[in-house]
Amino acid sequence: MGIGMALAFWAVIGGLIAAVAACVLGVLSFLLTKPVGRGRWPLVISSCFFPFACLPWGGSVFGFQAVVNEAFLHRDAGLGDAWRCPLPNSYSILMIDEIDNGWVYNPASQPGPGVGEADDAVSGVEQLQLSGAFVLGNRNDGWGQGNPTQSAPSISYFILDTGKGTHVAFANENDFHQAAGKLGVGAVELEPIDVVYRRYRFTWFDAFAGFLLLAPPVAGFVGLAAWVVHVRKRARNAQTSVAS
Repeated sequence: MGIGMALAFWAVIGGLIAAVAACVLGVLSFLLTKPVGRGRWPLVISSCFFPFACLPWGGSVFGFQAVVNEAFLHRDAGLGDAWRCPLPNSYSILMIDEIDNGWVYNPASQPGPGVGEADDAVSGVEQLQLSGAFVLGNRNDGWGQGNPTQSAPSISYFILDTGKGTHVAFANENDFHQAAGKLGVGAVELEPIDVVYRRYRFTWFDAFAGFLLLAPPVAGFVGLAAWVVHVRKRARNAQTSVAS
């Protein structure tokens, strides 16, 4: 799903959620202030409109974090069909359409937004491990060839030297482990590429964006609750004054 379709999908979902929330908050504020005479309708109306006011705020925060992540942090925007993030060794991960295989590559040697064949780029990577200047992993040799008749994928192994910008391929796991041992790599513990992606995709900035997304709506909800309490308290004080 492209980012345009994803945005349209979540806009519809957000509108439906806002409509349900508006009904719930409107009914609650109406029932909670039922004993009150005048002065409660602005609260009821505000409660109904509040969820819809949160929609543009959420869209603005998403746009802000998307620009920062894409342009400055070199990570994907969080929607769409591409997943991208840098690794600690200045290389990056890119997955498109599916998250069980993708590229490990050097962004500095790639001229455009995509990834082309190069000695410092490995495609079809399913599992990998970072070990100092080396990236170890396995790859599906049939990745990207569109061969639906292949009953079982052909798996090979590789060791990518990020310092030299070259990689060596191995046809079997035994040769791969022997080469890793000669390089001084300890235990070989490959992980799925999406696990490694999630480890390095999220930073302090995403936590900050999450705070920006939630703080104003939570503050607004607390404000509505305080408004309900104030209206009810004012009504009780008015009834007490009349009774006395």
